Amino acid sequence: MSSAAGMQGYHIDLYDFCLELISQCPNDLWVDYAYGGPPEYGTFDYPFNTLAEAVDNAIGGETIHIKAGSGSETITITKEVMIESYGGTATVGE
Repeated sequence: MSSAAGMQGYHIDLYDFCLELISQCPNDLWVDYAYGGPPEYGTFDYPFNTLAEAVDNAIGGETIHIKAGSGSETITITKEVMIESYGGTATVGE
């Protein structure tokens, strides 16, 4: 029996499968305040290290995922974006 990537016999590694799915979404941008790249592409593996960079690179309608960690920024968001935390909480506003 052959095995496809992400499969162990008859079992699927759902964590890795879901991680691969969300990392490949073209309308998603990623922020990791702890990332010390370059490069910074806004992808899961090569995220921006500030929310401002993600917002600047957004066209509108994207979801910006913020990985667990902390950072403090003062920015103005004028584009329609959704902001979600990934692996922890994010506080936006005061």
